[in-house]
Amino acid sequence: MRGSRLRPARQELTNVELVEDDACATGLPGASFDLVHVRILFARAGQDGRLLAEMARLVRPGGCWRIEEPDSAAWTCVPARPAWARLTNVVRAAFSRGGATSTRATNYGMLRRAGLRDIQVRAAVLALADGHPYRGCPFQLAASLRERILEDHLIDQAELEDVIADCESVAADPGA
Repeated sequence: MRGSRLRPARQELTNVELVEDDACATGLPGASFDLVHVRILFARAGQDGRLLAEMARLVRPGGCWRIEEPDSAAWTCVPARPAWARLTNVVRAAFSRGGATSTRATNYGMLRRAGLRDIQVRAAVLALADGHPYRGCPFQLAASLRERILEDHLIDQAELEDVIADCESVAADPGA
């Protein structure tokens, strides 16, 4: 975040104001933005209704929204590795139990139920090069969700440690 805060100042963007607040209750003036953009908030926050309502409140009539969310359906490993599949399924289950969503279909349905009609969905799947930091996403998420994973008995601690270790080696494998 600190680097992000400095960027407008470095580029002398005097018409940019950075605000850090609760994304579901910003306190910003309603109907005052041409574009309301969120990135990786619905999947993590698990507060879809509140976040969507705040976005709707902030965008001016005729304005647009942009929602960028990961889609866990794209968390695949080629060639397939059992530990990778096991860990990504555990992470999906942990997110789901926390109320978070992470699919195009879920987000599309949420937007339709909110009354939006001109919804465009664009999906992109990236093949990640050797050393790319996102190759570690499933095991990094598992580490951050460790407490929930273990409390919900989605996997036991020994197996969790084993699949994380296996996935770390898969992420480091240039053949995967």
